Amino acid sequence: MATSTVEDYLKCIVLEEERGGRERVPTGQIAQALAVTPGTATVMVKALAESGLVDYEAYEGVRLTPAGEILLPVPFEVGERPKDGRNVHALRAVRKLHGNLRRFINGCDRN
Repeated sequence: MATSTVEDYLKCIVLEEERGGRERVPTGQIAQALAVTPGTATVMVKALAESGLVDYEAYEGVRLTPAGEILLPVPFEVGERPKDGRNVHALRAVRKLHGNLRRFINGCDRN
């Protein structure tokens, strides 16, 4: 289970990807969106990368990995509205990934 800080960063990355229409989100953009210093955002992004939740390239930015997408809260996928009023579109098959993970876990429990 992800901490609320991890979830905040993952959600921010997805929202900024959609807003900017680019593959990678600069860490400075994440810092601004979360109201933290650029150094704080970079440290957290590097930790997320070490955990396999994001793919980070210095000077290019960050994007979620499939593992990061799985950790997004399910309500975030459909119908949640961020504070600024933007509607969040379906996020890269998060629901499907959650379903696959649930089936995998249920299969493991049977053994």
